[in-house]
Order: sequence, then structure tokens, then C-alpha cells
Amino acid sequence: MSVEKTSYERPGFYALKQIDDVATLKLGKNFLSNAIDLAIKNSLVDVFDHIAEKNEIKVLVIMNCQEQIGCKGYIDFYRQVMANEFDRRSIQRMCNI
Repeated sequence: MSVEKTSYERPGFYALKQIDDVATLKLGKNFLSNAIDLAIKNSLVDVFDHIAEKNEIKVLVIMNCQEQIGCKGYIDFYRQVMANEFDRRSIQRMCNI
């Protein structure tokens, strides 16, 4: 029988669940807009740190949001990034996420 061990969720941004040795990370429909907010974005980095520390997690499945973001969503995201004048390192971390 599978047992859910871990669950992290930030509604609209992401949801992480672990069942046995498999973790699933589902990205939410507000993923891009939340990725710009440094405080919120860092919570996702913390989730990746948590996964890295868990030796029992053997597989990580990352699933995109079910809603289609579309071209307008990506354009709005990059406009917000440019308007916030993030430093190069912050932009690279956002793109990596």
C-alpha cells in the first residue's frame, strides 16, 4: 500500500506530494507571476532543497499546469521581469526554476 509522506502546497504556484519513493511537483496556473516575487519564489527553491535532502525520494516528476499559459502569459512574465530590474543572477535563477 502506498503512503503519502510529504505534502507542500502554495495554491496557484505549486504542489509537491511524495508517495513512497516518488515525488510529484505540479506547477500551478499562477506559476510565472509567482516566480517573479522573490519571497514566494524562494519557497520553491526550499522545496527543491527538501527533495535533495530526502534520500528516500528516487524520482521527481515535474508536471506543468493543466491550464495553458499561452503567449500572453509569457510576454507578461518577461515584461514584469524587465520592469523589476532584477540582477543577472536572479534572472538566471528564475529561468532555471
